[in-house]
Amino acid sequence: MNPQTFYEVKQKGESVWGGASAYTAVQWFRKTRDADLFVSVWNEEEEDYHLLIEPINISPIVLATLLSTTGGE
Repeated sequence: MNPQTFYEVKQKGESVWGGASAYTAVQWFRKTRDADLFVSVWNEEEEDYHLLIEPINISPIVLATLLSTTGGE
């Protein structure tokens, strides 16, 4: 088993970015108006990908963290 974390930024239900970098995902989330940030886990074996954990909307957690670390700026 080779689990891989996948992040996806969606705007009004449409994907605007997807990838494995948490840092880049947060950057896209911050610059995309009315966006949601999702995380899922996939099993990557050879050429086949199998979903292990359904996408979870982590937008509220990311927003709360951003607000607590930037003082609401």
